[in-house]
Parts: sequence; structure tokens; C-alpha cells
Amino acid sequence: MSAFTLRQLAVPAMVASMLIAAALAACTPAEEAPTHVAALITPVPTGHGVGRSELSWTDTTRRDADSPSGKRELRGWLYYPTAQAPTAGGVALGGAWAEAYRPSLERRLGGAAANAMLAARWHASDAAAAEGRFPVLIFAHGNHQLPTNYSVLLEGLASRGYAVLAIASPGIAEVVPLDGDVMARNLALDDQSYDTMASDIASAINQLPALDASAGKTYTGHLDLSRIGVFGHSIGGAAAVLASARVPQLRAAANLDGDYAGAAATELPRVPLLYVTSQPPNRPEKPKSDWDAERNEIRRDRIWRHLASQSPRAVRIRVGGMFHANFQDSALLPPSSMPRKLRENRYGSIDGAHGLDLSVQLLAAFFSETLDAAPMDVLQAVVRRFPETDLQVLSSATGQ
Repeated sequence: MSAFTLRQLAVPAMVASMLIAAALAACTPAEEAPTHVAALITPVPTGHGVGRSELSWTDTTRRDADSPSGKRELRGWLYYPTAQAPTAGGVALGGAWAEAYRPSLERRLGGAAANAMLAARWHASDAAAAEGRFPVLIFAHGNHQLPTNYSVLLEGLASRGYAVLAIASPGIAEVVPLDGDVMARNLALDDQSYDTMASDIASAINQLPALDASAGKTYTGHLDLSRIGVFGHSIGGAAAVLASARVPQLRAAANLDGDYAGAAATELPRVPLLYVTSQPPNRPEKPKSDWDAERNEIRRDRIWRHLASQSPRAVRIRVGGMFHANFQDSALLPPSSMPRKLRENRYGSIDGAHGLDLSVQLLAAFFSETLDAAPMDVLQAVVRRFPETDLQVLSSATGQ
């Protein structure tokens, strides 16, 4: 078992995945970049208020040569439902961590848009948890990202009755503060990165009993350890599915547009799966039948059918108008907030708030079916409300 400590931080396929990451990292702002972007207007969560607590722990069972301790140091946040109504909170990321992250945001979004993202006020507070025990979801971010880039998803699920432990994985996240005031930098992505992130997910699950038993915390006694799911975006989504093949506590897994590589493309989960994928950048929104001949779609479909072969229910949902970055908070930025070319490479034609609302509803419906024993038509009902989506259900018996 890993040694667990909770404290406030001192500082307030593989080829396809690498190509996506390289393409996004290579986009730099051009001369038409705006000098100012108005404060971001963020959506108010539906349902419960949202609490958030910052976490850190050291997994003493794993070595990490890049950390001062030589062990795997992990950071994250626990989001949970509160009894109070949703209200505007503070910034999602602040202090030295935000300043260390700023250069990465500026490279990807431009200076003005990066300022708007870091200054956006979200809705999480330190309020006490609502009554009852909540199903727990583990969240894994994309390469060069942080959990705070997904506040809409995390807060949206917490407001619907889920506790969400969002991990910041050193080496996969752009920057993560470690002990000794050291910032762990992003490392090159390779097949091992999927294993690393899946192990981080397992480590987070191992911390849940200690979290639930923590004395005097706002969430003490509110985590339902019999109902645990996992989801992620990009490499985090593929790692979530890999973790579900390895960690027996996991009852369901969802992947938001993550390509599979390494062990994530071969190990077979035996739990319900959800795979939400975006529009191929070189194909029109309609008809989706045109997507089927696109090379990456063919590869994705082949791997997906293999991974789903032992799942009791595996659902893939394709979304027209959504690109890879539409699952992140930055999709809320107005088109004028960044250079045209930069935005076109990242975001599709879908309205940013609409796409994020769709993503929250799909995840909430999937986990309500798999963790809350909701009727098995809840997810299909969401798809019917969003005409830009289509749904493909695979049977483990037939692969059809």
C-alpha cells in the first residue's frame, strides 16, 4: 500500500496520439492574435453545489527517478456534491502552479486566451459535502494538460451526485509541483505512458479508503467505495480503459477521444465501456458514413472492436462538429480569442458550451446506468436529444 498524506500544496494507437500531441504543441499564435480577451463566462453546474479539495500523496510502491523522493508523487483534486446551491468560486488553478503552466497555455492558445483561461472563475468551493454516499469517478487528463483544464466536466459530474478524483500525473501533465518546490515537467509520450497513467489511476483508487476515513474533512464518510468508475480524455481516456482491465474495483470506464496504443490497445476490460470520438479533421460533419473510409477511423474501429470483445456492453458515440480539444474548458473561448489557424486545428464547428454540456450528459448517463442501476436507455435518450451524435452498441457475444 502506498503511504498517504493529505495537505495543501506549498505552491498555491501511440503514433496517432503522438501526432495529435505534436500537431497541437506545434501551433503557435500568429500576428492576428488578440491582445485582450474578456473574462470567460463559465456555465453554472446543474443540481448540487460543488466542493473541491486539493490532494497530494506518494505511492511508495513505485519508483520515479524524476521526483526528489525517488518515489511516485501524485497530485490532484477531489470534487464532490455539496448541499449549497452552485455559486461562483475561485480560479481553477492559481499561484506558482498557474504561473509555471502559463507558457504552455500561451503556446497553445495565445497570450490573451491563456490569461482568460487562468482568470476564469469556476464554481468549486470548500463547502461540506451533501448528505449520503456518492459513487466515485477517477479522472485522467490528456497529454500536456491538467485536470483544471476540464472544470466543466468535473464540476458537471460532481453537481450530478458523483465524487470525482482528478489526477495530475507528473510527466504527462505539462507541469506538476513535487516536494522540495520542484516542478515536474512534461516528458516524451511513449507506450509506457499508458501504463504509467493506468498505474496512477490504480494508486488513486488505493487512496480512497483513507480519504473516506480522513478525520474532519468535508467529504469524510461520503465516498461509496462499492461504486467506482473511471474516465479520461485523450491518453487519459485510453489509460482509463487500460486501468479497467487491471483494477478489479473499477465497474465501468469511459474514454473521451483517446487513441489506444501499447498495452491500452491489447488488454481486454470486462466492464461496460463508453467511447466518445470526435469528427475526423479531414472529413465533413455529414454524412458520418464518409468518416468510415478515413484511415484513422478504420484503425480506431478495429482496435475498439478488439477491446470491446469481452465487455458486457460497449458503446461508441461519434459526435459531428467536435474536435479533440472540444472536451476541454478552452472550447468556451470565443472564436475571436485566438488566431484562426490555431483554433481550426483544435476545435470543431460545435458551440463550445453545447459540446461540453453534451459530454457531461453522456458521461452522467453512462455512469448512472453502470454505477447507479439506472434503466439501460438513459444514454440512448441523451443521444436522441443531440442530433450531431450517433450511437453504436457492440455485443460481446457477436462483436457487432
